[in-house]
Amino acid sequence: MFRKTLYTILLLMMCSIASAQSYSVIVTNPQLSAMFHIINDLDYEHFLTDGCKDFKTIMIVPTNEGIAEYIDPLSYGNEKLNMWNITYGDVGNTKGFFYGIYNCEFNESTHSWEKGDSLTMIKGTTNISQSTPLGNRLKDLLENSIIMGEYKEGKLYYKTLGNMIVRIDGIEKGSTIYGPLQMEYNTPLTVVESIVEDGRLVLVVDGPIMGSRKSVYKLLSEKPEFSKFSDIIAECLLYDTGRDREDYAVGGANLFYKLSLFSEWSRPDRPEFEKYRYLLNDFHYTIYAPTNAAMDEAFAKGLPTLDDLAAAYEYDAANELSDSAVKIIEIMRNFVMYHIQDHSIFIDKGAKGGKYATAKNVFKLNSYTDSDGNVSTEYKAIMPYKVNVDVTGSSLKVTDALGNTRNVLTNSGLYNMVANEYWADGPSTSNRLVNSSTVVIHAIDGPLMYSNKQFVNEYWDNNYIYYK
Repeated sequence: MFRKTLYTILLLMMCSIASAQSYSVIVTNPQLSAMFHIINDLDYEHFLTDGCKDFKTIMIVPTNEGIAEYIDPLSYGNEKLNMWNITYGDVGNTKGFFYGIYNCEFNESTHSWEKGDSLTMIKGTTNISQSTPLGNRLKDLLENSIIMGEYKEGKLYYKTLGNMIVRIDGIEKGSTIYGPLQMEYNTPLTVVESIVEDGRLVLVVDGPIMGSRKSVYKLLSEKPEFSKFSDIIAECLLYDTGRDREDYAVGGANLFYKLSLFSEWSRPDRPEFEKYRYLLNDFHYTIYAPTNAAMDEAFAKGLPTLDDLAAAYEYDAANELSDSAVKIIEIMRNFVMYHIQDHSIFIDKGAKGGKYATAKNVFKLNSYTDSDGNVSTEYKAIMPYKVNVDVTGSSLKVTDALGNTRNVLTNSGLYNMVANEYWADGPSTSNRLVNSSTVVIHAIDGPLMYSNKQFVNEYWDNNYIYYK
C-alpha cells in the first residue's frame, strides 16, 4: 500500500480525489480548502511530511465552516468573547484569506456560540505569516489540531503540538471530540469524516479545538473544596498585570511571581532589580490541589496561615521592617510550587507514571569572586524537587520527597479538570498570543512535602541549612 502523508490526504480531499488503493472508502470533503492553505501558507507541510514518515499521527481538521468560528483566546478575560470569522477565497487576482472579528456570546437556549456585533470590518489578505495577528491565531488553531501519537481505543485524553488537551470519545463518524472550551460548556465537536491508514488518522470535525476560559486560579477559586489552597495562591503568586510586564496575562489571573534579576531569591530591599517570572511557560502541567481538609493537615505541620501573614504585616509596619511578611509569602509560594508538576497526567487508559519534576527547585548557597577579588554568596537553583506518580485508568497516587503517598479523589469529580493560561504582547485583537499553557488539576487527600524543614524559610534564615 502506498503511504500518503497527512498533507497529501488533505490535498486529495481538497481536490475531491478518492484513491481506493489508499483507503477502502473515502467520502471526499470539499470543505477543507482553508485548512489545507493554512498548512501551506504557514510552512507546516514539511512537518507533516519530511522526518515524520514513521510517526503515528492524529490530525483534527476543522471544516471551512468550522474555522469560521474560531474564538480568540486573547478575549477570554472579557465579558463578551471575540469570534474570528475566517474564510478562504479570492482576494483581488489571487487566493487568500478573509477575516472579520465579531462579539460573540454563549446562548444557553441553543447551547451554542452566537456571533454578534462586528468589531472589525472584513479584511482580505494573502499574507498569513506567523508575525501577523491572523497568522498568529491560525498557528494556534493549526498546532492544536496536530497530535503526535496514535489513537488507542479506550484512551480519552491526548496532547497536541500546541500543548492543548483534546478528549476523543471515539473516531467513527458522529463521535464527539472536546477541547477544553468544549469541555467547559459541554459543546462537543462532531466527527464529520474519519480516515485511517497505517495508524495515521485524520478526523474531520465541525469546529476548532479551543482552550478553556478558566485560568488555574479561576478554576480553583470557583470550587469551594479548594478555597484554602486558592487563598494561599492569591497571596503568594498573583500580582497586578498592568504594570512592569512586557506581556499581558489574558484574564489577569495567571500564575507568576516577582524575582530579583541577579539571584534566585527575593530582594524586597532592591525593588528596582525585580522582574516577573512565568510559573507556567508554554508547556503542559499537572497541579495536585489539596482539599480544605488536606490544607488543614499542612497548617498543622507548620504552613503559615493568612492570619499569620496578616500579623506579620502588622509587625513589620509597627517595627519599620520589611521582611517578616516576605518570609511567610516565600514559604507559601514554595509550598504551592511543589504541587505543580511538569507534564500533564490524566487518569486515563495508558497513562504513564514515573518521577516528574515540580516547579520547586532545590537551592544551594554558592560563593563567587568578582573581578576586584570580592567574595559574595547567593542561592542558586541546582535541580527541581520531584514527585513519584503511579497512575492507572481509574486511580492516581503521588508520593512526595518524604515518602508520603497522596491519593487523587475520584469520587468527587474533582479530577481531570483542565485550565489554560495565555499571555499576549498587548490587550487587543491586533496583538499576538505569545505564550500558552495547559494544566490538568486533581484534588488530593493530603499535602505534598519536600522537606521536614520547608516551613523554615530557606532564603531568609541567617542560619541557612541546605536540605533536600
